[in-house]
Amino acid sequence: MFRFPHPNEAMTVYRFTIQLNDIDRQISEDLVFSVSQHPSETGVRFTGRVVASLLFWSPGLEFTKGICAGDDPDLWEKEGDGRVKHWIEVGLPAIDKLRRACHHARKVSVLPFGKTFRHWYPQLEQLQSMTNLQVLQIQEELLETMARQLERNNRWTATINDRVIYLFNMANNETIYSDLEELMTATSKQHSPVPH
Repeated sequence: MFRFPHPNEAMTVYRFTIQLNDIDRQISEDLVFSVSQHPSETGVRFTGRVVASLLFWSPGLEFTKGICAGDDPDLWEKEGDGRVKHWIEVGLPAIDKLRRACHHARKVSVLPFGKTFRHWYPQLEQLQSMTNLQVLQIQEELLETMARQLERNNRWTATINDRVIYLFNMANNETIYSDLEELMTATSKQHSPVPH
């Protein structure tokens, strides 16, 4: 089950009830959790954090304080001794921050999106030696649509199958989906050309 920091009073708290079926990883879970959105955080970045929690779900995964977390990631999973097992960033984190994370954590994953993506992406060439870095791209339109549909209480189903994520909103019976393209893998130094 997710564990969350105590929400700040100035933040907006959203509750999610999500049936997760990750066929690619053979995971089926009923998730109930709350996430706080900082007043300065965009809807797209907020929904990016929520979607990342589904794509990388594991029993020990935790949300941090998001953009208030300073040098922390957006989500992480820790070992029993406190060391970071999985460090997860959304948006376009600084390359230096990713380099430090790759030295600090067993695995680092990034779900990149944003207006300056095409400028940010080539900088990953600097991290070719970091074999524990994964970069998984999602279509930003999915995050934008999800942000427009947000309510204080949200009921969704999420299905991940053959590198596609499908989100079904139980409130309006609408399904949105996005391809998932792995731009860098955590077991290879391959670096794909800048995607269109």
